[in-house]
Amino acid sequence: MPQLAVAGSGDVLAGLVGALLARGYGAGLAATLGVWLHALAGMRLAETFPLRGNGPQDIADALPLVMHLAGAPCTEDTCSFS
Repeated sequence: MPQLAVAGSGDVLAGLVGALLARGYGAGLAATLGVWLHALAGMRLAETFPLRGNGPQDIADALPLVMHLAGAPCTEDTCSFS
């Protein structure tokens, strides 16, 4: 997925997996869930911004909405996507 083939994308993924570990998820589940959410963020960016590259901030900014769409609760402030 080209939207994730950018410098810093792996840093976002590592931070996401680390955050899931800090929330008490086991290593395997945190890694699996992190990769899945990271990929969903890339797919969301591909739908929303198909003709431009995305930086790591774009990927990180997409995560709250993607997590909400995947079933995690959020507030209006944490699910904004522009």
